[in-house]
Amino acid sequence: RLMEAGEKALAISAPYVAAVLEHIGLAVTQADALDSVTGSYDVIVCEGAVEETPQAWLDALAVGGRLAVIERRDAAGAAKLYIRSACCVEGNRVTSSRFGHTINCKSG
Repeated sequence: RLMEAGEKALAISAPYVAAVLEHIGLAVTQADALDSVTGSYDVIVCEGAVEETPQAWLDALAVGGRLAVIERRDAAGAAKLYIRSACCVEGNRVTSSRFGHTINCKSG
């Protein structure tokens, strides 16, 4: 699903993305990568790269929420998209046609 006006967005170290999201009608909160993240967001975007996506960012996703981030180890980086469902958060490289792994999935 694409972004829709009125959704809540968190722009982490992402001033350009924040401006674009505000322009298309999202309610944007800006944060630094080192800030603690609280609240629930439909969209989370980080313009910088992280070695591993912080659990706090994943926890801040609302059901149906999407998180876009670059995960980088050594010199190689990969764009990742995480999506929260009612039971879990799934994530995969953006270039992949399928989600590769599930995080925090609860049965039932």
